[in-house]
Amino acid sequence: SPPSKFLSVVPYMCSGPGSKDKAEQLPPPLSTVLNFTTTIATDLKIVHVGDSLGQQFVQGFDASVLGAGHDDHRVVLQEYFYEGKIYSHNCLSVAAPVRGGGISSYWRVTDLISKGNRRKEAACAKEELQLKQRVGWSMEQSIALVDHKFGNGNNNSVSESSDVLESSFAVGQFDSVVMRIPHGWMDIPDITRERIVEAIQLSHENLGVQTVILTTLPLNNNVLTTSDWQGIHDINKIIRDIARTWTPVPGIGVQWILVQEFGDFTNQILWKNAQHLGYATESTTDNAPKKQQQQQQQQHDGWEL
Repeated sequence: SPPSKFLSVVPYMCSGPGSKDKAEQLPPPLSTVLNFTTTIATDLKIVHVGDSLGQQFVQGFDASVLGAGHDDHRVVLQEYFYEGKIYSHNCLSVAAPVRGGGISSYWRVTDLISKGNRRKEAACAKEELQLKQRVGWSMEQSIALVDHKFGNGNNNSVSESSDVLESSFAVGQFDSVVMRIPHGWMDIPDITRERIVEAIQLSHENLGVQTVILTTLPLNNNVLTTSDWQGIHDINKIIRDIARTWTPVPGIGVQWILVQEFGDFTNQILWKNAQHLGYATESTTDNAPKKQQQQQQQQHDGWEL
């Protein structure tokens, strides 16, 4: 399946009908390399939590775990429309069952969840990035995901009055959460170790997860200064350190913290492109002592700097 088939904000695409450049396909040098699709099977129950980048993560993931003819296994529970109702942001979605029997869900939160930004009701509504106007989150949203019922056949969303309710299944507690830290919505000084740890703990309390996957932050349009770049570097060091030093209580709370090196991956692509374009030079040479190269790599710690 094409990875963009569930994309709800079409201008995010770099090519194809509806994209900003209106190109029908990638140019030949790129299409030769990138002309492939990914197929995934899992029996895990996974939920992505985060902003619009997290939404793109899960929409691409859903395209990989839902085979042809099973698009109706994906249900958007809440969304809001803009631009004349042409595009939308999903707030809650569930794909179940997916290839392998697992579940894939999404929860839009433009902040690290905390007790301080919990609301009795959190609307699925447009938020203002520049003004940092965020709607927060509510237990109603997490309950909507955990209690969502689905069937094994077509039309996977099952209502309470359905005659096939006895053959339906509730999503239940999730196995893992992929947490996209919403930098941009959050200023760099607000993304602290304490806030990340609190979000990890609340993810378990509200979604039942035992595994939390933290996504490192890349160079992006919200990195405007060298100070911002240093801040991203420091946040990613915190993420890796939390995963490295996490000491769980056996059988209680989150047991495992993993790191999705999205920042490292995308930064290496940018760096390699810069090299090909002649905009960058190697910080180390083949003639440099191996120990010196290792020290420089440790200092860079993820290619952020």
